[in-house]
Amino acid sequence: MLTRFAPFRGTLVGLTAVGILLAGCGGATEVQRPGTPGSATPKPVEAKLLLRDAPLDDDPLTSPRTEWFRQGKFGMFIHWGVYAVPAGVYQGKEVGGLGEWIMDKAKIPVPEYEKFARQFNPTRFDAREWVRLAKEAGMTYMVITSKHHDGFCLWDSKHTAYDIIDTTPFARDPLKELAHACREAGITLCFYHSIMDWHHPDAGGEAFPRYREHLKAQVKELIAGYGPLGILWFDGEWIKEWDEAQGADLYRFCRTLQPSLMVNNRVGKRKSTDGDYETPEQDIPAGAIKGRLWETCMTMNDTWGFKTNDQNWKSTTDLLRKLIDIASKGGNFLLNVGPTAEGLIPEPSRLAYHERLPEAITDVWLLYGAFFRVVGVCEGMFHAVRVREGGAHGTPWGDRYDDVEDLGVVVAGAKAAEADAFAAALFGLDISARAVMTTAEERLGPWDKMVVLEAGRYGLEG
Repeated sequence: MLTRFAPFRGTLVGLTAVGILLAGCGGATEVQRPGTPGSATPKPVEAKLLLRDAPLDDDPLTSPRTEWFRQGKFGMFIHWGVYAVPAGVYQGKEVGGLGEWIMDKAKIPVPEYEKFARQFNPTRFDAREWVRLAKEAGMTYMVITSKHHDGFCLWDSKHTAYDIIDTTPFARDPLKELAHACREAGITLCFYHSIMDWHHPDAGGEAFPRYREHLKAQVKELIAGYGPLGILWFDGEWIKEWDEAQGADLYRFCRTLQPSLMVNNRVGKRKSTDGDYETPEQDIPAGAIKGRLWETCMTMNDTWGFKTNDQNWKSTTDLLRKLIDIASKGGNFLLNVGPTAEGLIPEPSRLAYHERLPEAITDVWLLYGAFFRVVGVCEGMFHAVRVREGGAHGTPWGDRYDDVEDLGVVVAGAKAAEADAFAAALFGLDISARAVMTTAEERLGPWDKMVVLEAGRYGLEG
């Protein structure tokens, strides 16, 4: 028997992002149920975000300011704005492409597009409900569009009237409400912010330096008014007016305002020297990205912003496979929802977050901190298969065999008896954990035992 596996580049704590509490874990492991109000003391994540001594030249791979991200693994991406009003349809015709790009794809003039802003009235928006869904799905952070390419601001900005308070009938600031709800739940709040702007008159050509100052003023407004933030997630950096030098300046500007802040690579030109981490989109790298943190962002259907007629939803099994694949390579998974103009998360997304994903993820992942309290420090995790050599069956990392048995998630460095006790307490006696010896010790380094949780319990078969 030969056991092969692809290493998880993070610690087990890094997989808290997808841990969902099971009822009746037993007295040996005290874990708070997600959504249960905690004490009034600051959450550990928030304490990390309040760091004041994170130098500009620190290493994101090891810096304390990125620890929450390296441990988080799973986040909710939210694309929400005026584009949810047309929802992919303009003048009675469906517009191809992404929902949030309808202004560009349908060539809608600015004055005409502004009419959608005056119709944007998301009276059914509930910040606590959005955060609850994220937390119950095991997510640890949330990235929401403060401003997309259409230039509409989802907060009460003092630097433009083209925002949700001054232009829409909705007299509330959803980012302020989300900031409060995230703090209550211990979720790290992050903002997506577009460098490109189709609405601002100075956002192109010779006037661009004026727009750049406007951009920085709004970024300062977000950091000062809604922080501490986890990430500023920039986008739209491909415009010809933007270059690496401006990206480096914006990065320094953000980190000076909040030293603990993380900034993605799209602050520059998506080069390996830009920002703190890589952002592959709708794609999972073949392996770990050497020397860089990374995060795959992905839609649940075919669009980021809400489109009425996009019903091509990914299955729970597909999402779980992607989550395991990403985590096994040391990355984070940022999974998108596109709420409606009324402020509701579409029902297929709600079902995935509220029912299908939590139920499946419960069987896949161990709870945050619980493993450490019972078993002790664990150096890493693996996704393993048992194979017979020869033949032509492919494995996720490229080797080919004629017979593959998926063993699922493997915990390395655990003592067999302690791990068995932990699995019994956590999952119940009907789910077995067993220690196996590996013949590939060179792949494990110092680890000599693994705990294999049966793949059939994960909904990963087939």
